[in-house]
Amino acid sequence: MLKYKPQARHEDINKIFTGHPMDYKLWEFHTELKAQLAKSEESKAPKYVTEVMRGLGGEALQLARDIGVEELCKKDGIKLLIAKMKTLVFP
Repeated sequence: MLKYKPQARHEDINKIFTGHPMDYKLWEFHTELKAQLAKSEESKAPKYVTEVMRGLGGEALQLARDIGVEELCKKDGIKLLIAKMKTLVFP
């Protein structure tokens, strides 16, 4: 749920992506950034996957669960998630 926080800055609010097309481009940008970081620092890939997963909800989270932990934690796991998410959002 969204809660009113008058002193909260935009960066402090958790970005939840539920699979709505309106929010896709911003989510894709942030997730692409994390995918590049995960690619350059393979040992930290699970950390970036966890960050991406925290920002998912609804159908988007279900898609990530369907992909599975093992696939998501691989080097190109976030890229796979982005590709499948695009198919979900824009069939």
